[in-house]
Amino acid sequence: MGISVGNFGCDECGSNDNNGVYQAEDGTYNSHCFGCDHNNRLCDERGHAIERATLNTHKEEYEMDDQLTFDDIQELPVVGVKARRIYKSIGQLYGMRGAKIDSDDLTHHYYPFHKDGKLVGYQERTVATKDFRSLGYGKQDIDLQGMEIWPNGGSRYLVITEGFLDAMAAQQMLTGKVADRDKRFVIVSLPNGSNANHILKNLKTREWVESFEKVILMLDQDKPGMDCAKKIAVGLRPGLVHIAEYSEKDACDMLEADKDTEFKRSFWDAKKYSPADIVTASSVREILSEENMVEALPYPDFAADLNMGWYGKRKGEITLFAAGTGLGKSSFFKEDMFHIMNNTEEKIGVVSLEESTRDILMGIQGLYLNKRVNLPTTVVSEEEKETSLDWLENKCGDRLVMLDHQGSSMGDDLMQKIRYLIDIGCGYIYIDHITLATAGSENTNKAIDDFMDSLLSLCKKKNAPWFGVVSHLRKTSDGKSFEEGAVPTMDDLKGSGSIKQIAFEVIMFARNMNAKTEVVRNRTDIYVKKARSVGKTGPAGSYTFDSETGRLKYVDRDKINVDDDDEENEFEMMA
Repeated sequence: MGISVGNFGCDECGSNDNNGVYQAEDGTYNSHCFGCDHNNRLCDERGHAIERATLNTHKEEYEMDDQLTFDDIQELPVVGVKARRIYKSIGQLYGMRGAKIDSDDLTHHYYPFHKDGKLVGYQERTVATKDFRSLGYGKQDIDLQGMEIWPNGGSRYLVITEGFLDAMAAQQMLTGKVADRDKRFVIVSLPNGSNANHILKNLKTREWVESFEKVILMLDQDKPGMDCAKKIAVGLRPGLVHIAEYSEKDACDMLEADKDTEFKRSFWDAKKYSPADIVTASSVREILSEENMVEALPYPDFAADLNMGWYGKRKGEITLFAAGTGLGKSSFFKEDMFHIMNNTEEKIGVVSLEESTRDILMGIQGLYLNKRVNLPTTVVSEEEKETSLDWLENKCGDRLVMLDHQGSSMGDDLMQKIRYLIDIGCGYIYIDHITLATAGSENTNKAIDDFMDSLLSLCKKKNAPWFGVVSHLRKTSDGKSFEEGAVPTMDDLKGSGSIKQIAFEVIMFARNMNAKTEVVRNRTDIYVKKARSVGKTGPAGSYTFDSETGRLKYVDRDKINVDDDDEENEFEMMA
């Protein structure tokens, strides 16, 4: 979108301040209305649409004396998209045209737009910059892209994608190289991204869509795409709409990734939309089958009390971990990873935006050796070094998959990498931490909302992993700090309220780093603040850090000497 300019009135729905205006790098303005979902690809600084009757802004680039008109574009060749692996026959079916300007490859795409079956405009896409410009169209009441190919509708299956190229890719994966007007698979696209109004507010289009026996929405696998799918499903007649899920973001990505078979399977496995997650008795039988029962994986022995009361962690859930700065969240994660590696055959995904892959591997190596190998004073023999490296290579090998990226990795880019971790079979994914994962956003709370929503949508898929997510805490305004033993509350979570709402479990840590005795300074107390699966909250045991070995060890609360420190945490009194 670009840099936010402000919110203004929307010409489409009449709202006074729902239309967000953004300035792109090239100085042009675009807008998105958060009330009606209308987008202006080109507008003035107050959000009023600018209509382009011609594409004369790049006349010199086209090396043409006259303006590029409808007729000019019609003379351009029909093309496929080699970079996207889309065949020319598919391009011919959908009427896509292309231009090569000072290049052997396509530099510009032209996607046709129709109204009532009549060509009314084109959308120009500059390949290098991914910029879009429009010729002749710009209203919301245009037809779905590809609708003119099957004007009578009434086929058995209608597939709707979110982009023009996605429709072409879907057509190719479902029908093959030689495209025709096969009425088994009528495939069209929304003309302007994830905007349900193109169907719901156009009576003719709506009637055409509802003439099919079954509508399969194969929109982008992100929050805007899923939200749009639900809006369409709710707005059309009950039982008509089915929503497909697949591993890549969109149909083009599925085609590029050679996932034709998975895409076809997602078409046939698309689930009928039911409002408010309504299920029938037959669905209940399936849900309660032994095959669908989720087993809990225990935490390591140092967190024995956490296992006893809360039964470990379960796939398809998000567990949030929170503590003050430097209180050992990363050490907890490494011990847990080490435990999984030694006791299961599961793959682990690690998204650590603070620690390098070297630091992670060195930490796990130290757990294997029971030595703090990160300290310069620690002596590691050549035999120990070779033995530990052999263990890392043989035991972990391809089972430990790390995102090699320190610092911010925002939005779709990070989510795409997380989807990849799931796709290769990672059953447990650690994300450290959510604040960095959403860093750089103009609206941090909204970015966190979107990130947590995306994780939650991944939890609903068949191959859903367990997510362990680290969240930082707000600074205390008075009294003891978290580093002085203050016990965090849910209100101390930094960022959006969606964090505590979406998380299945919230586990917090408290440790007094300024205590008088080393025993107390090294002891961490665990508190469960939310546990959706068991409904139980409260103190969940303690563990200590062994400064010699670097390992975490179980602490029996009944054997703690309260005289060790006069600032002893009132553990048993905390809920």
